[in-house]
Amino acid sequence: MAKLSTRLKGIIDRCLPQAQEASLGLKIYDVDNNGLFYIYKVVPAASHAGIAITIPFACQIEDAIVQCTVASGSGTITVKNGSTAVTDAMVCAVDKVIVRAGTIDDSVNSITTDTVLTAITHATGDAGTLTLVVRKI
Repeated sequence: MAKLSTRLKGIIDRCLPQAQEASLGLKIYDVDNNGLFYIYKVVPAASHAGIAITIPFACQIEDAIVQCTVASGSGTITVKNGSTAVTDAMVCAVDKVIVRAGTIDDSVNSITTDTVLTAITHATGDAGTLTLVVRKI
């Protein structure tokens, strides 16, 4: 990923008075050098054995968000690194509801390049979309 140079950052700030007031170039620079990324994965029904999520770079998981896509009374989705849970079991029981991880285990949330995490459902009928918010390290 290309970095935004100090010269280009200055040009962006000067392009529009609004950009300079907002320090737009600086915000882009900060995001580029220490930014957050979103990793999105569909977790279909019958994912009880786990859906693989390959992480393409070293990062730290900052948040996990699930949007339920079916109604399933005991539905949950958990993110695991090997056999260790990274997140708690996020409730995924009501269609269209969005939930966030209540806990993220800080002893396993730092991920190395090409680590394969798994999203595991409680039962075969549970399904949703999972978005991981990660910070590149």
